[in-house]
Amino acid sequence: MNITRRIHLTPQCKGNLRKSFESEFRVAWLDRLGVAWNGSDLDDRHHTFANRHREIVRSYQLANEHESKTALLSLFRRVLKDTAPIHVIDTRAQADALILNALEKMQAPDVCAEQDARLTFFLAAYRRPR
Repeated sequence: MNITRRIHLTPQCKGNLRKSFESEFRVAWLDRLGVAWNGSDLDDRHHTFANRHREIVRSYQLANEHESKTALLSLFRRVLKDTAPIHVIDTRAQADALILNALEKMQAPDVCAEQDARLTFFLAAYRRPR
């Protein structure tokens, strides 16, 4: 299999783990290397990623399970048609179950594999205070 696209996603159940920082760091690194990318902002409360990169990042609204699945289907259709090799998705906290359930129902890993794309999940660990 020849992977032509990679989709970076950071679903987390907790806020303040620096998901947005990781997205910003990643795209700064890609820009420095001259690698084309585009992105999606699933943080419908803040739109920080989309506001910083208005020409490259599209915002999506996540609400209930059905609407989230529709939004994610739209996002993946767009990504799989795009020519940019990297797609960075900034998510909001507490949407992890919604996102992962929608990806599972759409069979996203299989769809991506058919399109020579690969999903890459970044997970941040945190310690609960004692």
